[in-house]
Amino acid sequence: MRSLIALVAFAHLTVSADEPKAPAPDFKLTAEAFAKEAKEARNDAKAFVAKYKGKTVEISGTVSRTTIPDRVLMFTGYKEKGAVGLGERAAALVPEKLDAQLRALAIGQQVTVRGTFTRPNAVAALDDCEIVKTGPSTALSTNVVALEAEFKKNRDAAEKKYDNKSVVVRVKVVEAKLDSSKVLWTVTDPTAKGAPQVPAWADPLLDKKFQEQLQQVKAGDVVILMGQARPLFGSFDLWDCVVLKEPPPGVKLPGAKK
Repeated sequence: MRSLIALVAFAHLTVSADEPKAPAPDFKLTAEAFAKEAKEARNDAKAFVAKYKGKTVEISGTVSRTTIPDRVLMFTGYKEKGAVGLGERAAALVPEKLDAQLRALAIGQQVTVRGTFTRPNAVAALDDCEIVKTGPSTALSTNVVALEAEFKKNRDAAEKKYDNKSVVVRVKVVEAKLDSSKVLWTVTDPTAKGAPQVPAWADPLLDKKFQEQLQQVKAGDVVILMGQARPLFGSFDLWDCVVLKEPPPGVKLPGAKK
């Protein structure tokens, strides 16, 4: 059995005592407040742009989603009462060197980022962001056997439990292929005999370089995936997966050594 040798490596940041502290941001606010301002400026963006353009802005909020190919962190933003859809969301674009940190962020996790507003329109997005602070991971640690049992026992309860949550599982890849524009793996538990085999999807978002990275995962590899569990024909699948070298900080997988 082959084990995947790091598609990604977690960044360990160290700061020398002699290094100067980063200057304080020009603005510091919640992602919701930043998104609300952007929404209110839709009809006339001049004041919004004049206020923030070229400025360093620090926003804090809840992770809504991350997309690895374009390295975007989406925050839960602002939604008017009674409004349909996701509302106005705030976004942070992070540099490639922070790829591993971005991968490890789970839906619902609290994060603070600092970046520069460079957009000439009223979009609540910051460029070249650093991740200043992260709260405890909200990812749910589990395995294929446990997930299968939960979805078979009570589909509605399992769907409610895992809806809009990130799960982290260690899996063995049984089959790997490209399905349309998405990478599809058939995975199982690497330690339990007779464990179910379920689909796991990763979407490269038409990014060829990222697709090639995902396709490095081959049948026989044992990898850690973080994605979302959703019901599928009496079982479940893992959707919107990313490959991790190790679980997110503070998350312990079932059966892991102390």
